[in-house]
Amino acid sequence: MGKLTRAAARLHAQALDLVHAGHDLTEEEKEFILDNYQEAETTTHTLDGAFFTPSALAQDFSHHVYGTTLLDLGAGIGRLSYHCVDRWIRDYQGQPPREIVCVEKNPEYVAVGKRVLPEARWICADILDLPKIAAEEGWELFDVAISNPPFGRVRRTGSSPTYTGPLFEFHTLSIAQTLARRGAFILPQLSTPYRYSGARDSTHHKTADYQKFEDETGIVLGFGIGVDTTQEQYAWRGVKPVTEIVVADFQHPEEHAIAEDEEPSKPVKKKAKKLKARKKKAKKKNKTRAAVLAGADLPLFEETI
Repeated sequence: MGKLTRAAARLHAQALDLVHAGHDLTEEEKEFILDNYQEAETTTHTLDGAFFTPSALAQDFSHHVYGTTLLDLGAGIGRLSYHCVDRWIRDYQGQPPREIVCVEKNPEYVAVGKRVLPEARWICADILDLPKIAAEEGWELFDVAISNPPFGRVRRTGSSPTYTGPLFEFHTLSIAQTLARRGAFILPQLSTPYRYSGARDSTHHKTADYQKFEDETGIVLGFGIGVDTTQEQYAWRGVKPVTEIVVADFQHPEEHAIAEDEEPSKPVKKKAKKLKARKKKAKKKNKTRAAVLAGADLPLFEETI
């Protein structure tokens, strides 16, 4: 990723000011940090494969998450977990608050994440060390593990319990299998058993790398609720990956097994109201960004706090 624009650098500085502010953050301030803290400002983000999840994609992802206890692997600054809290819905339904554990090896990201999601337990550690940590602390299985892991042949300090290949996303899922009952993940499309996002017709297809992963781990990745992630492809910073949201039942993998000649089930269309609201929000945000880049005299965020 290239050097930040002046506007992006200014917003990143404002996000850091909020991180170091001496008051509890409002939800608006937390979302400002999530939107404007730049992962590219850490020197190792490319080597570590750290590219934060776009906001709208994280919101769509949250609809795949169920249960009370949640483990976020490679949490970054907490974008996925922030959208999975669901405090108002759970309170309305009389459910207890989610218990969230975020694991991230970059100490700077952890410091930011503790401000964005203070109710979570933050662990600064390599996810490949988690089986040892879990054994030492006597962890019980989490209801669900979530992750937007580093993609591809990213440097790593070790290997997972069952997968022996080179792709980091599959090592992440192998770790998740030992710590949770179910999982939901954002993965590169080629690391899933189907093609849905950006495709004219959804198809079932396994690459040799995916087949190796499935054979070694016994994990079968299933189709989500039908989110075309290419809607957010250009919202990533520094990369434009084609991804899929996948789910896994680690205790009953046969639940997601798909016959070779079977297509992924067709998703229910999103409600027009939700799409309209998203487009309206995106349009407003783009107009503000364009005005900032054009040098308009807009009130800056720090003037409102």
